[in-house]
Amino acid sequence: MTHTSPLRHALWLAFFTMASAAANGDTALTPGQPQITAPSPSPGTAGQGSLAMRVAERLPSVVQIRVRRSEGVAAVAAANTAPGLPVPDGTGSGFVFDAQGHLLTNAHVVRRARQILVIAPNGQEVEAKVVGSDDTTDIAVLKTTAPLAPPVPLGSSKELRPGDPVFAVGSPFGLAHSVSAGIVSASGRFLPSNPHVAFLQTDAAINPGNSGGPLFDAEGRLVGINSMSFSRSGGYTNIGFAIPVEEARRVAAILIRDGQVKRGWLGAELQATETAARALGRQRGVLVTRVHADTPAEKAGLQAGDLVIGIAGRPLADGGDLHRFLAAAAPGDRLELELWRQQQSCSVRVVLGEKREVPRPATNLAAYDPARSLGLVLQELPAKGGLRILAVQGIAEQNGLDPGDEIDSLDGQPVKEIHDLNLALGRIPNREMGLLGIRRQGRALVLPLGPRPQVGTTSTTAPGQPRSTTDD
Repeated sequence: MTHTSPLRHALWLAFFTMASAAANGDTALTPGQPQITAPSPSPGTAGQGSLAMRVAERLPSVVQIRVRRSEGVAAVAAANTAPGLPVPDGTGSGFVFDAQGHLLTNAHVVRRARQILVIAPNGQEVEAKVVGSDDTTDIAVLKTTAPLAPPVPLGSSKELRPGDPVFAVGSPFGLAHSVSAGIVSASGRFLPSNPHVAFLQTDAAINPGNSGGPLFDAEGRLVGINSMSFSRSGGYTNIGFAIPVEEARRVAAILIRDGQVKRGWLGAELQATETAARALGRQRGVLVTRVHADTPAEKAGLQAGDLVIGIAGRPLADGGDLHRFLAAAAPGDRLELELWRQQQSCSVRVVLGEKREVPRPATNLAAYDPARSLGLVLQELPAKGGLRILAVQGIAEQNGLDPGDEIDSLDGQPVKEIHDLNLALGRIPNREMGLLGIRRQGRALVLPLGPRPQVGTTSTTAPGQPRSTTDD
C-alpha cells in the first residue's frame, strides 16, 4: 500500500469537508431507505476518486442482518418489554465474502438464531443459514437462498500503519447501511476479553449493530470485521476493534469446508498477567489458575500456580502468546511447555485434546439482554458450572460486584449458564432486586443485584479492558 498516493490526500480532503459541513449544521437524518447513488467527483478530487465514491462502490455488498432468537431468549426479552410492544430482535451487519455467495459476520450476531434475515441496500430481503460459526474468533459464515452483490475486495491489515484512513459500514442502532470514517489507531491489539485475536483498533465509530460489518482501507479493500467497542457510558468513545482480514479469511475457509474449527485444548484456566509473573520473579508468563480433572493438562502434570514461560522451545513473547498458540493448534498436537514452578524451571509434555467452545458475550449486538443491561460482561465456565464476571459497569458496579467474581446462584436458584441468569433476571419484578450468590477469592458472598433499568436505556458495548481468565 502506497502511503503517499494522491488518493490519500483526497480522502483527507473528503474527511475535512464532511467535518466542516457537520459543524455548519448541513447534516440531517431523514427516515426511509438510504438512496445509494454514485456521486459525481468534486473539482478537487476529479480523476482521483473520493471517499464517497469508494463507499458507493462497496455499499451494495454490505448487508443488515436481523436475527430472531430461540424461544428461550425471546421469552426473556418479552419479560422485560412493556406490554403490547413486540419482542426485540437482534440486529447486526455482514458482507458478501466470495463469489459463491457466502457472507461473513460475527458469531455473536447469529448465536442461538432460529431465523436470519439479510437485507441488502436495495431493499432485497432473503433468508440465510449458518454455514459455520467460531466463538473463539467471533466469526460466522452465512449462505443466502438467493444471490446478492459481488464480494468485497480483500486487502491486507499488515500493510496498515497508525494514522492510515479507514471507513466502516454497518447498521448502528438499526440504522441500515451507515458509514463512519476514521483512522487506524493501533494494530496487533490483544484484549484480555479475547487474547486469541490481534485486533485492529480504530477511531471510526463502532456502535451496537455495527458488529459483523466490514472495515475498509482507503482504497476500499476489506481489512477487518468490526467486532466490538469499549464504552463505559454506552456512547461512542473512539475505541473500536476489528478482526484482521487475514484471520477472517483463514477461519472462514475452515468454516466453509468443515462447518467448525477444531482447536487443541489444554484443560486449564490461564491468566496472562505481568503482575503475577513479577510476583513469581519473572518478567512475563501465563499463570495457571486451575487444572481441570481428567484433561490433557492434568495428565501432563500441570499444576495450579505454575507459570508458563515458554512453549515449543521458545520463550513467550507476551501474555497472549500461549492463547494464540493453542488457538492455532489442533487436537492431538504434542507440545512442550516450559514452566516456572517453586522458583525453578521445569517442563511438561502435553497431548492436546479438542477445544470445548465457550460462547463469548455479544459485545455490539442491539438486542436487550438483562445481564448486560445491569452492566455485566460474563464468561461461562462449562467445566465447573457458573459464570465469571469479566467486567462490570453501571448497576452491577454500584452493587459491589468486581471482575473475577464467580456467580453461582440468583435468589437461591443455581446459575450454570448466561441463559440461566437471564431467565432468572426476567422473573424479578421491575424495580426490585435479587440476591446474587458469588465466590470471590474462595469466599462465598451474597450481594444485591438490581433493579433493572428500563428497556433501551443501556448499551451493549463492552466496558473498559477487563482482567480475565480464559479456559484453554
